[in-house]
Amino acid sequence: MCLLGEIDVSVPCQATVGASDSTTWIFAVLLGALAATLALFPLSSYDVWWILATGNGIIETGALPQTGAGSWTRGHAEYAYHGWAFSLITSVFYQLGGDCGLIGLRAILASVAFAFLVLAVAARGARGAGAYSLPGLALLFGFTNLFWPVRAQSASQTLLVLMLWGLARYRANNLVRMAIALPFFMIWANTHGGVWLGFAILVLGLLGEWIDVRLGRHEAARHGSLAMAMVPLAFVGCLATPYGYKGLVSAVRHIGGDPAATAPLEWAAPRLADHPLFLLLLVAVAAGLIISVLRGHFRGGDVLLFLLFALMGLNSLRYMEIAALGLAYAGTSIWVNMGFRRTLQICHSPAAHALVIAGFGVCLFLGHGRDPFLFQGGWRPNRPLPVEAARFLASHDIVQRLANPYEWGGYLIWKFHPREVAFIDGRADLYPASFIEDYMRLESGSPGWREFLDQHDVEAVLWRSGPTGFPLREVLQADRAFVRIYADSVAEVYVRRGGLYRRMEGS
Repeated sequence: MCLLGEIDVSVPCQATVGASDSTTWIFAVLLGALAATLALFPLSSYDVWWILATGNGIIETGALPQTGAGSWTRGHAEYAYHGWAFSLITSVFYQLGGDCGLIGLRAILASVAFAFLVLAVAARGARGAGAYSLPGLALLFGFTNLFWPVRAQSASQTLLVLMLWGLARYRANNLVRMAIALPFFMIWANTHGGVWLGFAILVLGLLGEWIDVRLGRHEAARHGSLAMAMVPLAFVGCLATPYGYKGLVSAVRHIGGDPAATAPLEWAAPRLADHPLFLLLLVAVAAGLIISVLRGHFRGGDVLLFLLFALMGLNSLRYMEIAALGLAYAGTSIWVNMGFRRTLQICHSPAAHALVIAGFGVCLFLGHGRDPFLFQGGWRPNRPLPVEAARFLASHDIVQRLANPYEWGGYLIWKFHPREVAFIDGRADLYPASFIEDYMRLESGSPGWREFLDQHDVEAVLWRSGPTGFPLREVLQADRAFVRIYADSVAEVYVRRGGLYRRMEGS
């Protein structure tokens, strides 16, 4: 019995990839190597800096963060960071290799995820090109959109694929695999709040099996007790963090709380017209699902998985990459279960293999060493960091009551660690929804922006130069309460007339 459906209904689900199917292993390695190679581009994530600062703090103090360290507006607020283990790993890789170490970490996570995604869909019965067509499409989508910046969600995506691979190879009478459930979910729970996605997949898998049994599709009841035993084990693993239940609250707030829902840019629902590859993947899986329902060959678990990942991708830009992985897995399983033997034979032909290899070569030619925004599929422009402006702030000790753009907060936290400098940063769940809503008004220069700064006694503002800085920069220049004291091609600095400005004039 497979937790997420069977390939052959007459026997318990088994691993279908073995030494005899060397082609699958070859293409798993090739897709993993392609993912790693495409991941070798310069750091472009803003979140990586506060993640790195958190890991540095853990190493320096030997204690986990309990507050919103680094933020002067929320530095004393209680905060349980569920991704502390990933921050620690990030810090270690940075100490070993600097930026190259972080890029290497990203390449490792991408390589493992896509190699095992091929093995996972092969374990569901896919063969030949069918074992890597949808995973390859998911890889191409990820590369041309965001392609896994160095953050805890990257590890969560890799752990998700490893879980799907394990479930595809799962045998209900294998107690060893049952024993892995608890430590696996413990690792995931301390790496990223996405562990609750893994738990939801287990629950949906059981629900899918129940649907199949009710429809008389196969016998699963005799193995139900063992399968159900994974759910409480996984739940215990989800709670096994140093923060206890507070880690649960943090994860829930992070993946769906009000602050996250109001955060700038990343949590907004995508426009599918801007993401044609995701739309293609979604349509391909949906078409297979419709045909399988009409033919009566659908599995309850596959249908529920499709719905879960489709809703995730349609709900938030932040979830699109992880949703693409899940859709590739569920979609391949859906198409395999329909039993199109002729199609599978075509996919296993030398011509199909040659076509896929050629596609690998094209991807490498277009993408090697380049930023994933090459194809203009990203959800935000790739803005640079205020490196020179930060040096100016440090030299003039302008690091107290400083306002900054959302995306630069993490860099300020890392740059000035352990001082609390950031006004706002990428930890959307740290800030109340009302604060983020007020920040959005500040971002747009809407009425009330000045009152927001006054409310927090902001003394200086670090903001973007060029078109991306409008309209706030325009209203700051027109407001007599602030004066510009620094400008370069990336950032500008404004200070409030009064004590700080007089001190600088005097010096």
